[in-house]
Amino acid sequence: MEILKAVFLVLVAAGTAFLFNFIHWRLQEKKKSILSTASTLLQYLEQVESESINYWSKNYINNENDETSKKILEIKIKSILKITRRVLSELLTKDLESLAPSEKIRLSNFPSEIFDLITGSSFEDEEFEQDFIKCAKISSKVNDVKVISLKIINNNR
Repeated sequence: MEILKAVFLVLVAAGTAFLFNFIHWRLQEKKKSILSTASTLLQYLEQVESESINYWSKNYINNENDETSKKILEIKIKSILKITRRVLSELLTKDLESLAPSEKIRLSNFPSEIFDLITGSSFEDEEFEQDFIKCAKISSKVNDVKVISLKIINNNR
C-alpha cells in the first residue's frame, strides 16, 4: 500500500511539473511572438520615416535622373507602408495587456493617418516643392508609434 501511495504521489508531482512547464512555455512563446512582431514594426517604422522625409525634403527638377530616383522612392514608400500596415494589424491581433485603450486606438488609426499624411497633396506629382512641415509631421506621427512599440518590446522581455 505504501508503494502504491508513493507511486501515486510521484505521478501527481510529475503531472504537475509537466503542466507548469507547458503553461510557462506557452507564455514564453506568446511573449516571443509579440516581441518579434513589435521589433519588426519598429524597423519598418524607421524605414518609412527615413524614406518619407527623404522624399519630402527634396525639390525635384524636371530631369530624368531626379524623376527616376523620385519614382523609386515613391515605390519604396508605398511598399513599406503596405508592410507596416500588415505588421501592425498582426500586432493588434495579439493580446497587448500592457497598452492603454488610447494607445491601441492610436495604433489602429496609424496606418490610414500616416498613409494620408505621406501620400497626400502632391505625392507622385511631377514637380513639387520641399515640405519640411510635412517632414516634421511625419516624424512626429511615426515617433509616437515608435514609443508605443518600444513600450510593447520592454514589457515583453
